[in-house]
This record gives sequence, C-alpha cells and structure tokens, in this order.
Amino acid sequence: MASYPTLQQSIRETISRPDFDAALPPLSDQTWMRILNYTPQTNAENERLEFLGDALMYATIGRQLYSQIPNGSPHLYTCVRAALHSNKTFAMLAEKLDIMAVSSTVLKALTRKTFGEGTAAPSKSRPQIKATADLFETVIGAYYLDHGFEALYEWVKEIYTPLINATVHTFRTGRGNALCRRYRLLMQRAIVPVRRSALSVRPIYLPNPCLFLPLSRPDCRSPHLQARFRFNQPQWSRRYRSLST
Repeated sequence: MASYPTLQQSIRETISRPDFDAALPPLSDQTWMRILNYTPQTNAENERLEFLGDALMYATIGRQLYSQIPNGSPHLYTCVRAALHSNKTFAMLAEKLDIMAVSSTVLKALTRKTFGEGTAAPSKSRPQIKATADLFETVIGAYYLDHGFEALYEWVKEIYTPLINATVHTFRTGRGNALCRRYRLLMQRAIVPVRRSALSVRPIYLPNPCLFLPLSRPDCRSPHLQARFRFNQPQWSRRYRSLST
C-alpha cells in the first residue's frame, strides 16, 4: 500500500512516457469559443460545466476501476481514485492532450492557457495547476453534454487504463503508506452529537461510529470507550475524575 505522493509520482511517470497518448475530446469550434471566450455570462456557465465535469470524472474513474480491477478492495479503489481524480492529474493530462486537430483560433487560446501537448510549464504554482484542471473539467462537462455519458466513458477508459494499471501496481507493491493509513483511521472515527444539558458537554470523539456514550453519565468503565470531556463547571470535572478511578 503506497502513499498518496507515491501514487501521484507513478501517475506523473506514466503520463511523461513518450508512448502515452491522449486525444483531445472532439468539440465543435462553437463550443470551444463559448468555453474560451470569457464574459460574465460564460464564466458562470463554465463554472457549472466545471462542476459537472468534476462529478463525471469521479463517476467514470470509479466505473473503470471496478471494471478493470475486479478483485480490488474498496480501500484500494478509494486511495487510487483519490490520486487519479485530482487537480495535479487533470493538469498533467491537460498538458499531454493532442490539440492539433482544432482550429488555429482555438489552438492559440488553448496554448495561452498551457492546455495541450507541448504547453507544459517547467513549474506551476498551485493556482496555475488548479486553473488548468478547472479548464479540463469544463471541457469534460461540455463533451458530455454534446456526446453523452457512454462516449465520455470510452474516452476516459482509453486514457485512464494505463494510469490505473500503474497506480494499482504502485499501491500493491507499497513504498510507504502514511497517508492512506491516515485516511483509513479518519474513516474509523466519528463525532457523536451530544445534547446540551447541565454538563455542557462538548462533542465526543469515538474510535467507532457505531458506539455511543450515555448522554448524561460520562462514567463508562470500558477502556475502548474512554473519551475526553470538557465541562464548564469544575465540580463536574472533579466528579468525573472520581468516577474514573
């Protein structure tokens, strides 16, 4: 089980290979100009398309993982999809897409935005990476509206098949597991809502979301249910300490 940065590095190495090909989703020039010609109206529509594209990539990657890795665990799917569905991955893919089939006007506009093959910058700041990833998601949303989900899925499948193979291999061979383990620990915790009472108890953190402490008697003796309470009244704090001994 590999860490998130290790999975990202595996994706970067795969995309950087000379034999990795990624075709630009076929959009009409009218659609391209609507996306790239920024006005207050088109900005609002692009944000809607970006939201749609983000959700569609989440769904298509999940479907492809389920199909391509039939013996995978939910934990593997979750960690691998987190790396595949990220701004860094989307930005790297955007810089690898073959954009030579578009018109010269669209080509110039995409090049200015470092979108497409041969436009990769030596180093990008986080806002620049996000801007490229946002445009990628906008293109995905527009392509879905023009051609439908199945056409989008086939496009994602062709590009993501080698990425999934490389990322799953890295995950299973394991070169550090700090972040994925941290995610798993966070998923095992829950905040139990506590009703306000004379105790003024703050939310309780439990190691298991299926277990609950009594709302008004913080004197549970079970070791795995011990939780830290903070009381506004000092006398309740003293009472809790005496009950815990």
